Amino acid sequence: MKDLRIKRLTVHEYKWQQRDLSFDYNGFNNVYLKGATTEHTDYVFTIETEAGVTGEYAGGSGFPMPRWAWRRVI
Repeated sequence: MKDLRIKRLTVHEYKWQQRDLSFDYNGFNNVYLKGATTEHTDYVFTIETEAGVTGEYAGGSGFPMPRWAWRRVI
């Protein structure tokens, strides 16, 4: 079996917008609001090995994702 040592760790950030969605009075819950646009930020975490094996994780909830990913690997 080839060398499975980690060669590269990458966090890709992407943003997307959702129409007719906003937040309620306390800023926590999503609610329908005609004409509103809410921007979201998400991340894809990628691990590449010396052997060419690559794994990806898409998930998390916005800002904490990069910190979570680096803490788990280091």
